[in-house]
Amino acid sequence: NRGEAGAIFVREGQISVSNSCFLSSVSSGLPGMIFIDEDSQSLQNAANFGSQNTAIDEPSCVEMFTETDGSCVEDPEECSGDCAPFSSKECGLLPPSPAPSEVPSEVPSFVPSQVPSWKPSQTPSYSPSLSVLPSSAGCINSWNQLSAAIAAVDDSGEDFIICPNTIMNVDFFPDPDVTPIVISANNVTVQCGATGTKANNCVVFGGNRHFQIDGDSRDIKFFGIRFV
Repeated sequence: NRGEAGAIFVREGQISVSNSCFLSSVSSGLPGMIFIDEDSQSLQNAANFGSQNTAIDEPSCVEMFTETDGSCVEDPEECSGDCAPFSSKECGLLPPSPAPSEVPSEVPSFVPSQVPSWKPSQTPSYSPSLSVLPSSAGCINSWNQLSAAIAAVDDSGEDFIICPNTIMNVDFFPDPDVTPIVISANNVTVQCGATGTKANNCVVFGGNRHFQIDGDSRDIKFFGIRFV
C-alpha cells in the first residue's frame, strides 16, 4: 500500500500486532507501517516481519512508530518518537507456486494447485465479491464484508476470522465508509484463520491505509495478516 501513513493508524487506542508481515509499502507522511499517536499504547509487537518498506519523510521508520510529543499529525516536520523493530526474520507464508512450464500441457489440469501463490496477481480480478455475508465456512473472505462486520460491532467486542488463503484487494473499495476500516469499539481481534498465524496466508493489499483505530478503543489485536 502507499499512503500518508502505513497499514495501521492508531489514535487514542491500544493495539497488539503479532505474527504479521508488512511488505513493499510506502509511508509518505507519517512514519511507520504502524503509526501510534501520543495518546495510544502498543501492548504487543511480537514475531512481526517487514521487508522492502519505505518511509519517504523523516523520521525514517518502517516498523512500529510511537509518537512522543503529539506533533506528527499537525506538523510532520517536527515529528519525533520511538521506532520499535519487527523481530521476525521471515514472513513464513506458503511458498509461491512453481514456475510454469515452458511447454504448456496440451491437456489442462482440472485440479487446482494444492500450494496457492503467496503473492497477489499483478492483474487483480475485476469482479471482486460484493457480498457482506459470511462465507459458508463461517469466516470472512472479502474486504467490504470485513468492513461492514467491524462497523456493526458493539463495545463488547468481537473476534473476526479471515478465511485462510484469502486475498483482499483494498483498491476495489475506495469509499471512505469502507476504507480504511475504522475500529472504534473495544476488544476487537482480526486474525488470519482459526490459529491466527502467517502460514494461513491472508493478504491485504493496495489502498492508502488499511485500518484506523480511533475513539479511545482498547485491546485491538491483529494476528497473522500480511499487509502489502
